[in-house]
Amino acid sequence: MKLIVLAFNLFKEIGRETYLTTQIPVGMNYPLLFGLTYCLLLAYLLHKLISPITDICPIPIIVGIADYFEYFKIIVMLDNFPDLIELPVKTTLFFYPKK
Repeated sequence: MKLIVLAFNLFKEIGRETYLTTQIPVGMNYPLLFGLTYCLLLAYLLHKLISPITDICPIPIIVGIADYFEYFKIIVMLDNFPDLIELPVKTTLFFYPKK
């Protein structure tokens, strides 16, 4: 939690606003593209190999959804800064290493 507060303080107001209005909207395109592309790629490759393990195809989509949860929590933290609530910080830190 202290590390998040330190990072947000270093961003200052303009940095937090820029991250919220520029970086996050651009970055939110990636999980969708990642999930769909890798899901289709896995399905294609597993079909070519005639493999019965097609159950792993949704894994990239699940990872993309976890990435969206992380973005939503970052938005909540940026909106609430400096009055951070510990639960969004902990859940963001939970989802981040799962990617």
